[in-house]
Amino acid sequence: MKNLANKIGRLIAVAGSLIAILGVLIVLAQAFIWLRDGRWMPLDLRPLWYLFGGPDQVSWVGVQEIIDEVLDFPLSFVVFFFGLLVLGFGIRLAERVEK
Repeated sequence: MKNLANKIGRLIAVAGSLIAILGVLIVLAQAFIWLRDGRWMPLDLRPLWYLFGGPDQVSWVGVQEIIDEVLDFPLSFVVFFFGLLVLGFGIRLAERVEK
């Protein structure tokens, strides 16, 4: 059972690494477009928000301002740090099982 949990932890860590690499690849793709076309193509979280059914607006003004600020975060930044979070979770899970 410990061996299986250890493998699952390692698998989660690998998935986190791949997600973090995806964040870097997003920036590299943006840089390639910038070098080729001379314009930076910003990618933020808004398209994902709408893709997953997020509302256009909420009735509370303060909450709407927070949502707008968060949705302006660069997609590459969020993907990269989410990948690091998943990576860390997988490593901790694998280490905890070994003890």
